[in-house]
Amino acid sequence: ADLGVAFQGLVHTLEARLGPEFGGRVVIATSHSHSSFANYTGHLGMQVAFGSFRRSVFDTVVDDLEHVARQALASRAPARVGFHHDGAFDLDDRVQHDRRGENDALAGGPRDDHDLYVMRIDTYDPATPGDPGTPLAVVPVFGMHGTIHDGDNVYVVQVAASDGLAS
Repeated sequence: ADLGVAFQGLVHTLEARLGPEFGGRVVIATSHSHSSFANYTGHLGMQVAFGSFRRSVFDTVVDDLEHVARQALASRAPARVGFHHDGAFDLDDRVQHDRRGENDALAGGPRDDHDLYVMRIDTYDPATPGDPGTPLAVVPVFGMHGTIHDGDNVYVVQVAASDGLAS
């Protein structure tokens, strides 16, 4: 899900809605973008960065996740799943952004994660195993800390200055 952070409350509520056979079987992965919202989390530490918990937002997120899960369950069919890895993704940091250069001296140093994993899911008909199928989904997975709201974002600096928050 394109959400700011994951939250166990989402997982447990979705498991309960889907039924006891899904207990311990639900995984929610997020994009973890700082440009997204997360005021559906009950985690107090996360609320510092993402805003106070709002029940209406939590319920809406769970409703949407349940709807998508039920659609996926209803349309289950044989599929092919393939994986690819590129260990030299974004070597010039055009996608990634290191918003904390001061931590480069810590363990791991200034190295960014340049690993891109891609999962592709295609239809599969066991009666025609040579048929490549039709793509159903492509899921990119790469470690980044998507941030556009930091000190070198000119728009944010200008808005903060106009609000008297920056000099």
